[in-house]
Amino acid sequence: MASSTGLIAKAAAVPGLLRHDLRRTAARDMERAGVSRTVAMQIIGHKTEAMYRRYAIVSEADHREAAKKRNGRVSGIVTRHALETRSASR
Repeated sequence: MASSTGLIAKAAAVPGLLRHDLRRTAARDMERAGVSRTVAMQIIGHKTEAMYRRYAIVSEADHREAAKKRNGRVSGIVTRHALETRSASR
């Protein structure tokens, strides 16, 4: 009988797909989606942060996206502060 990973690999037409590939993809996707690490670890079955971090691989694109989000948040805070300061001085 074929393993479930083997069946998935065959159905996806991805020869050589490993169970760890699926776990890594799930960890990375949940991390990018903002799922809490605790929840992601429970779903994937990791008991330690160290093991989870081995699977939740971060790419350059992840770094760029984080910078964009952070920059947007900071500029929003600065804009709000400027508007509040302006309205308080009137």
